[in-house]
Amino acid sequence: MEKKGFVCHLHLCQSRFQFIIAFFKILFSDIIIFQKCFSRYHHILLSVSKLLNKATYLDIDDAPSPNESPITIDNFDKFVSKSHGVLAGSQALVNYCQPKNNNTFLIPSSIKLSNYPLGEKQKLSSSSRIHLGWIGNGKQYREDLISILVDPLTRLAAEYPIHFYLIGACYLEEIHDTFEAIPNLSTEIKDQIDWSDPSKVLSEIHTFDIGLYPLLNNNYNRYKCGFKALEYMALGKPVVASPIGANSLIINHEADGLLASNPNEWYKCIEKLIHSPELRSTMGKAGRSKVEMNYNTEAAADLIIRAINIS
Repeated sequence: MEKKGFVCHLHLCQSRFQFIIAFFKILFSDIIIFQKCFSRYHHILLSVSKLLNKATYLDIDDAPSPNESPITIDNFDKFVSKSHGVLAGSQALVNYCQPKNNNTFLIPSSIKLSNYPLGEKQKLSSSSRIHLGWIGNGKQYREDLISILVDPLTRLAAEYPIHFYLIGACYLEEIHDTFEAIPNLSTEIKDQIDWSDPSKVLSEIHTFDIGLYPLLNNNYNRYKCGFKALEYMALGKPVVASPIGANSLIINHEADGLLASNPNEWYKCIEKLIHSPELRSTMGKAGRSKVEMNYNTEAAADLIIRAINIS
């Protein structure tokens, strides 16, 4: 059906006040998009939306439950089947949702390029050091970071002058203690930044020479949509990533980034970039070009418009 009018985008309604506000938004909107909202309380809003003949969509860019909670997964599956359609951020999520809802569309994660302008790299304390960086939610990625990066960083720090930035440790002592204990590795660990301010994220990633995106091969990570890799690429940074989730589709190995499946591959990929500033520059430029062409928010908006048939 052809749909016109106002779009209501609901995200993480948790308090009673937020649910009341969401209810009134639904009343005055024609299309309702629930982003990562599929608790039993969100099911009430979904039922109200459908009762009022509103077009309803679920927007999802992660696995429904990091701990594979049966209750959460059941709520998610029911939400998928009851919605008019699903906007999925990775092919793995499309494959998961499509049997439950034929109206499932691939909307890859995208970058608002105005928030990621290319510019001169910030001056660093020591030009001889290679600056490796990671940014994100340390609580969610604690196991990935420690299990994958400790071995290659230990080996690399014994041979090269390396500074490791870890942004988003979330006050986890295990992250601080583990990486600060690596011999010869210069570290700078920040627990939090103002995530709501795009310029803060920009300024942190600008200090990286190489962006790192380690992911363990587990059920949760297989649905990842690669946003962290896209952030690095948008700022012209070469990326080394695990070939998990959407990473292996986003990154063309040895063209606009490197994919590493085990500690030895991580060591070799990072070492390769350490030895070649030219390769870092070439891969960074290729990554930025790919984001501009395929993973920008304007391209995503066109896909969403076609998916929900707005005219």
